[in-house]
Amino acid sequence: MTVKPWAGFIADFPDDTVEEGGDITLFGGRNVAVAIGDILTGLGCQVSEPDYGEAHGWTFDAYYQGGRYWCQVTSFHPAYFFLLDSTAVILGARKKDAAYAELAVKLAAALAKDQRFHNVTWHSRRDGPPVPDEIETLGADSDGPLAPDDMSLRGRAKRWGQGCLPIGLILLILFGGVIAVAPGLLPGSRSENIFAGVFWIVVGLFLLIRRSM
Repeated sequence: MTVKPWAGFIADFPDDTVEEGGDITLFGGRNVAVAIGDILTGLGCQVSEPDYGEAHGWTFDAYYQGGRYWCQVTSFHPAYFFLLDSTAVILGARKKDAAYAELAVKLAAALAKDQRFHNVTWHSRRDGPPVPDEIETLGADSDGPLAPDDMSLRGRAKRWGQGCLPIGLILLILFGGVIAVAPGLLPGSRSENIFAGVFWIVVGLFLLIRRSM
């Protein structure tokens, strides 16, 4: 199953947007971000304080069963968007994907029970969040935050490519290490080959760490 990371809903919270002279000086949604953070804490997450993201709203991190999840609340008061996004993982990917799905299902159930949240619908990464003006007419989403995996040839190829990427990066690091340790394997001066090896090690590590963040 694939997690649908976007949620749209109506929330019974005061509009905490700040305006001066008709211009928005502080985009709202912090109070909703804090409320969802409290819900996630009750589900067993460790949650960071919300950070201001300008027009994107408020973001925070949630840590659950070894995984780190990036959360964003965007206000169109009284409608809101919420993003529960899994950061890329390399080691223990299958286990952490299962935890991501588990957390999404638990959060969906908690929002459905919380009388402050209404018309909660979940949307795929490809579709993105709903149009704010349509959220009030969508009604509750009985399908929840999970969707069947794409078993088409294209979908399988995409999943295969995502799984092979970390392996390719690790091989890139090993390739650079071999060159750096044994520079005589390639034509060129020893110093040039050592530099090339170190360069590919740094590139591989950078991409590997970036994918893990």
